[in-house]
Amino acid sequence: MGKTEPENPIKVSTSESQPIKFSLLKDIFFSPPSAFETLLKSNELGKKELRSLHFSLIFWAPVFKLLGNFLQFGLKKWSEPEDEVTLSLFGGVLSVFAFYFGILILLRFLDIFRIYHLDRDRELEWQGPPAHIFSVSFLPFSATGVFWILPQPFPIFLLFFSFFYSLNIAYVALQVNSKWTSSQFFFFLLKFFLFLSLIGFVPLLAFNIYRTVFL
Repeated sequence: MGKTEPENPIKVSTSESQPIKFSLLKDIFFSPPSAFETLLKSNELGKKELRSLHFSLIFWAPVFKLLGNFLQFGLKKWSEPEDEVTLSLFGGVLSVFAFYFGILILLRFLDIFRIYHLDRDRELEWQGPPAHIFSVSFLPFSATGVFWILPQPFPIFLLFFSFFYSLNIAYVALQVNSKWTSSQFFFFLLKFFLFLSLIGFVPLLAFNIYRTVFL
């Protein structure tokens, strides 16, 4: 008998996944359970599609920050025409983008840590929990970039509100799909925080030893 050729995985083009991404983005605001149902049932939503969706949202953060700087500059120039305006037009633009990009990296690590942080019997078949729960839950957080056009402290307030809103979506999703309790969710976040603290502590300790010994 001849060898059967392995079937090639079906590759979904970007144009074909666009309607599903827009549907996911709409549902995460208006019907979060439907968003996770789409995530679990669709084979067209992976980390690449979710990453591009997050980038399409955080792209607007520096744009609206720049527009906000222009508006503040114009208002100060109009209200105080004789005074010199010290506001930088590009102030905070790169910082805002770096902030959202850093959060996006943390979300990726958070999902990976959630999947592998529990001990399991390696002799048993293991399919793993649902993937990308935090990446989907924090889409509203990435969408807060449009609020940087507002004067302070409104963007910060809306940022905090969106963070806890997204965290609540993640909790509900894990409660429904993985049967997590509130204590499990809390201790998972605590373990992740300790994990990040350990990662940050090791290079800091190494630097202090190097500075003490060699400098």
